[in-house]
Amino acid sequence: MATLSTAEITADVFAAFRKRLPALRSFSTDFTSNTAKKDQQVIAHVASLPTAADHNAASYFTSPTSASSLLTDVPVTLSSHKDVVLKLADSDAISTRSKKYVQAVNGAAHALAKALIDSVLAKVNSTNASYSATCTTSAATAAKLRTFTETMNSNGAFGLSRHALVNGGFMGGLLADSVIASGDYFAQRQEGQREQTLTGIMGFDSVMEYTDFPANNGTVATFTAATSDVITTASAHGLIAGDRVRVSTSDTLPAGLAAATNYFVIADSLTSTTLKVSATSGGSAVNVTDTGTGTHTLSRYENLNGVCYDTNGIVVASAIPNDSTVLAASRGIPVPMKVETQTDPESGLTLLVLERLNTATLDIEICYSVIFGSAIGRQGGTAATVMDPAILRIVQA
Repeated sequence: MATLSTAEITADVFAAFRKRLPALRSFSTDFTSNTAKKDQQVIAHVASLPTAADHNAASYFTSPTSASSLLTDVPVTLSSHKDVVLKLADSDAISTRSKKYVQAVNGAAHALAKALIDSVLAKVNSTNASYSATCTTSAATAAKLRTFTETMNSNGAFGLSRHALVNGGFMGGLLADSVIASGDYFAQRQEGQREQTLTGIMGFDSVMEYTDFPANNGTVATFTAATSDVITTASAHGLIAGDRVRVSTSDTLPAGLAAATNYFVIADSLTSTTLKVSATSGGSAVNVTDTGTGTHTLSRYENLNGVCYDTNGIVVASAIPNDSTVLAASRGIPVPMKVETQTDPESGLTLLVLERLNTATLDIEICYSVIFGSAIGRQGGTAATVMDPAILRIVQA
């Protein structure tokens, strides 16, 4: 029986890639078939608005705006290099597309798509996205979604489409709302799907559940505190004014600081290894009256439930790995595998495809390799600049 070609298998991977995690279609993408190395910086682009000028009675065509000027340059570091390897015996790749084959293809597609989405969500913090709204999972309702839309509108978000990615608890809260459970919205639920999606609701093209949504909480550094209210970290903390943090200790915290309490980094005394914290965002520094005892730990506390964004709030870029097989081929050195690139005509994603015969098992092994990176919001820069207005963090109280 005839077996599927590598191109046919890759086409199936691309098709499953688009289907498995639809959130990828909601990001701006800049996929290229050019080669690059890991950690190389490339320039991606997001849309910006033209200026409405006063009419000139002499001509309708005075001072035209170049279309290319409406694209804002966004530097993206290709920080991730991921490989997904399929092992297919001849019987696994028969032209009837066996169950085992379909499972392998779906698994490869899911792994690639998830790696891309996870790289984006890991950056959803106050360093990259200034604007936030507080909403517990139990308070998630259609009306609350509308307030998010109003906030983004007032911030100046203007993307052609608007989306939200939320965790399972938040989607559960939405689905429990009687408005969403009504006949208007009930028919759009995918009851048999692992993750639910609501479409065309309260200003959002889609609200998508992502079961691996990160809280983005994590240890920043150990610290000491002084009665000057200054916290000094043992290493660079990477925090900026407005970041929400918590503290913990192996013994007794410095007086004035409490465990399981939200604090906010303020601009006063903020350096790479020092900071002060306030009980409210932008408030006055907490009064620290002693140094405490034991080892103290400072942690970022985003406590994310979701993220809302316009298409120009998040951009994902990818390129083909510039590997040694290209150099070997150019020098006439035999390469013990088949190496080619394949591009998805719909998404534009290009993968490096390496194929070999495992001489020990006689299995055909296919490796799909891609380098990618992402940028969101203000990218660590000044608030309300770059793509910042187009993204809104939803945090747990």
